[in-house]
Amino acid sequence: PRAPIVLLLAIDAMRADVLIKVGDKLPVLSSLQRDGVSFSHVWSPAPSTVASVVAFFSGRSASQLRWKRKRIGRKVHKYPRKDGVPRVPELLHRAQVDSGVATHMAGMRPAYGLTRGFRSTFAVPDRSAASVVKAWKRWLPRHRDGASLQYIHFIDAHNPYNLAGTAGSEWDNYIGELGLVDRAIGEMVAHLAEQGLTERTIIIVTADHGDAFGEHNSRFHGSTVYEEQVRVPLIVYHPELSPRRVEAQVSLLDLAPTLLDLFDVAAPGAYVGQSLLPAVMGHPTPRRDPIYLDSQARYVGMVFSDWTKLVIHQGGGTALFDLKVDPGEAHNIIDRDPRAQAHQQRYREYLLHYGVRPFR
Repeated sequence: PRAPIVLLLAIDAMRADVLIKVGDKLPVLSSLQRDGVSFSHVWSPAPSTVASVVAFFSGRSASQLRWKRKRIGRKVHKYPRKDGVPRVPELLHRAQVDSGVATHMAGMRPAYGLTRGFRSTFAVPDRSAASVVKAWKRWLPRHRDGASLQYIHFIDAHNPYNLAGTAGSEWDNYIGELGLVDRAIGEMVAHLAEQGLTERTIIIVTADHGDAFGEHNSRFHGSTVYEEQVRVPLIVYHPELSPRRVEAQVSLLDLAPTLLDLFDVAAPGAYVGQSLLPAVMGHPTPRRDPIYLDSQARYVGMVFSDWTKLVIHQGGGTALFDLKVDPGEAHNIIDRDPRAQAHQQRYREYLLHYGVRPFR
């Protein structure tokens, strides 16, 4: 569209299987999935917010970047150091594209590096999805006329899962919190229609990571690279797009070149991912590289085009899973599968080629 508005919505901790299991409880997201372009096989490069969000806008894995510690309030967090890799909003600014980010999460302020280059921010009195949308509505009138990238990170579905009631199981309460986000997104969609901006707006919905509910003896996120923590949804919606389901393998490292492509801005050679715009438009998208995963803890992994997945635990051995027949990653086939040796070699070549340093 002319002067496009790209609305990037990241839902913290939303697993890829939620809409399959309980889509009826999330009607807005289900509608966007049904009427938009939905990607079936999407992996976050990391099961934690900081490491995944920096990849959205730098096009690089966290293990390719240098980090520093920064105190925010009483807590010390890791944030990326300044480097020579231009961020998506910086490149868009050079192309005269506006950008804005919600800062209800302190670490999302551009000064800390995750969202470096965003031109403006909109403050929110609290972290609820409803408050975020109200702040966005106040911000939007001053930024509606030209092309813009707008980023909102919804934090409601983060543990301890107590924002939508605590009477049910952890899973039920988690789904209830996702329901709060679903209603907020519905309010945004309705507001865009009221403002006559629907035809100009491309909505992208994804998540920074998933969440574990006991699988592989883990809970929450940030600890492993098993599917429950790194598989996420990805939906691209515009009213003129033909609804379709894309089965290709996708990494959220692909977001950065895709965002630039939507504004006809070239991606730097330093970016690892590849634009998903051809897939959105219905064209084949052969994958150039396997998909690298890094927990920033003791686990790394890699997904290959044959749907096998390597999982490496620092000091705890290496596993290979066939996701086609074993999506729950219950059966380690590394000692009997003839592909194992070649995949381990490909993993080492990837680290060398892209300068990735796991287990730092």
